[in-house]
Amino acid sequence: MRVGHNHIAKCPFHGIDNTPSFVFYPSTNSWTCFGKCEGKNGRHNGGGVVQFVEQFYHVGYSEANKWLRQNFNYFEPVIIEPPKVEPPKIVPHPWVIYWHSMLNEHREYFHGRGFTDDFINREMWGWTGKRYALPVWEGEPGNSNVLGVRQRKSETQSDGFKYIGLKDMNPPTVWGRWYCRNQKTILAFAGEFDAALANQDGFPAFSVVNGIEAMVDFPKDWPELWFPDSKNMVAVFDRKEESYGGRLCQAWNKTKGSMMGKVFHWGLGEFKDYSEFRQTHSKEDFQLLMLKQGFNL
Repeated sequence: MRVGHNHIAKCPFHGIDNTPSFVFYPSTNSWTCFGKCEGKNGRHNGGGVVQFVEQFYHVGYSEANKWLRQNFNYFEPVIIEPPKVEPPKIVPHPWVIYWHSMLNEHREYFHGRGFTDDFINREMWGWTGKRYALPVWEGEPGNSNVLGVRQRKSETQSDGFKYIGLKDMNPPTVWGRWYCRNQKTILAFAGEFDAALANQDGFPAFSVVNGIEAMVDFPKDWPELWFPDSKNMVAVFDRKEESYGGRLCQAWNKTKGSMMGKVFHWGLGEFKDYSEFRQTHSKEDFQLLMLKQGFNL
C-alpha cells in the first residue's frame, strides 16, 4: 500500500502479526521493519537491496550481490537528483508594471534615441500618461527591487519631479549599476540615456540620477558600496560638464585609490556626448577614441 512517497506492507521476515510494519523508501531504494524484526545493535531491521536478498534467501553478502547482478544487471542505476530550487522572483513595483503596459505608441520616442524593443522591455521603460518613466533597479532589471523612477519630460509635459523614490523614499542614486557587476573598468555618464545606450552596446556603464548635484546625498562610501567589483572609472561627460565629471572622479579616488577615476575628453570636435556620437559612428569607433586617451575596456 502506498502512503505518501513510500510503500508499506506486512513484513516478509516475520509473520507473527497482521499489522503492516514493513516500509519501502523508493527515493533511497531502502527498507525498514518497524515491527518485531530486530536488526544489528538492537535497532530496527532494515537496509538496502543486498540486505533484503540476504535475509529473504538466507545467503551471504557475496551470494546476494551475485544474485542481484545476474537478475537485475539490465536495470540502469537510479540517480536521485535533488530538486532545483529556483530563487524567488521579485515582482516589480506595480507602478512600473502599469506604466510599462501603457508604453504602446510611445515606444517611438525610445526608438528614436537608438534603443531596441528588447532593451526597452528588459528595463521596463514606461509612460505615466504625462512623462517617460525609467526605473532605477537595485540589481537585475525586472528581477530586483525598484529604488525609484527617473522621469523624462515629453513634448507636452515639462513640470513635475524628475525622480521619484519608491523604496523607503530613498535619496537619489545611480542608474545602471547592474551592468557594472564583475567589471574592472566602468564608464560614468551624466545622462541615463548615454549610459543606457552604452549598456546596449555592451559597455559597463552607469549614470548619476538627477544630475551631479545629487552626489551630496550619496553615502560617503558609494563607490565601494555600489561598485565593489570595479577598480577603474572613466567619466564620459558632456563637454560642458567635464568639470562635474572631475568631481565624480575625486569622490571615486577617495575610496578606490589615487588616479583610479579619470575623465574622458571629447575634445573640440563636433560631438558633445555618447548619444550624439553614436548617430554617425559605431561602438568600435568609440573604443578607438578611448584607446587614444589610454582607456582600454
